[in-house]
Amino acid sequence: MAERTNKPRLIMVLGAGASVHAGIPSTKDVTNRIGAIKDNATIQEVVRILQQHEKDGFNFESVMAALEDLQEYEYSKRCNGRLTRGTLSAFTELASFNNKSGGFFTTWHILINSIYKLFSENCTTPSENLKSFFDLMEEHFELTVLTLNYDDLIDHTGPWFDGFQKREDTDDYCSFNACQFVRRVTVEPKVLLHLHGSVRFGYSSQSSLDIVKYASVEKGFDSIKGIKAGLVRAAPIISGHQKERWLQRYTIPLGYYYNAFVNAAVSTPLWVIAGYGANDLHVNTWVLESMRIHKEEARVIIIDQSESAAFQCNNYLSGANTIGCPRVRFLCGSETGNFPPSSDKVGEIINFLKGESN
Repeated sequence: MAERTNKPRLIMVLGAGASVHAGIPSTKDVTNRIGAIKDNATIQEVVRILQQHEKDGFNFESVMAALEDLQEYEYSKRCNGRLTRGTLSAFTELASFNNKSGGFFTTWHILINSIYKLFSENCTTPSENLKSFFDLMEEHFELTVLTLNYDDLIDHTGPWFDGFQKREDTDDYCSFNACQFVRRVTVEPKVLLHLHGSVRFGYSSQSSLDIVKYASVEKGFDSIKGIKAGLVRAAPIISGHQKERWLQRYTIPLGYYYNAFVNAAVSTPLWVIAGYGANDLHVNTWVLESMRIHKEEARVIIIDQSESAAFQCNNYLSGANTIGCPRVRFLCGSETGNFPPSSDKVGEIINFLKGESN
């Protein structure tokens, strides 16, 4: 176990915009890939209806959420379960959705495969700038990095503690050690939490219920093939509009990651939020709670190439104004909103977070 340092802990929240520099698929890219699937009538019908139903808010996560709900509904009907409303309300009266048993699961599985394939084609070695950024920040802070992305860019920038440990019986994958994670997550100097899963996560060779971490994206992708139909179970990646329900159900590792994030949020006043448009309420809630607890001690850096996304994030934080406004600094726009930030900007970020500048 790592020894405790005297450095303050810093939480980084990294959204999709934080991976753009490496050519990782954006939300729009994934949505376009799913929309291009023409050989599955269920996908086409779900996409068509949701585009009409949600209009400007439509993206691939809406499709995933609908299929997950429909799969549970179809399964619960066969098990005399109860229908819960939600995304289902757009579909349940349609004759075209009298699906064959397991049909929604099959379609959900097709989409998961498509997402894995898209990321496996585009996951690249991280830039030296990304590694240098984390190295510089580590000199001044203990790091808890909460990535909302499926890619494995950060995994490659150095040793991170994520709760996974090598097994004695195989070199193919690592298993999550929950006891060690709980003991070490607050003292490790570099903690990485893939809150929504990772393309390196998959199922073990021994059980389709165990999420493990593979050494490569390709092996993670191979592990999800051939999953049998049933209730959508522990998944290597999660999406949709109510991700918190999966964080509650899928304890290993995602439930533990969420618990670690919540604990860090209430004890840490320092934040870097990059490439995040504040669309995940289960994240926003605890960012706001951190602001409420720490009041004038809170310091937040918001980095985004999109000024509108940056200010959308700030608008959510503005709820903290009633309990003491945190100090917020913006690095946004095409010149200053790049992630990772340039070396001169890193110095400014460090000074601001340490209270050496306003």
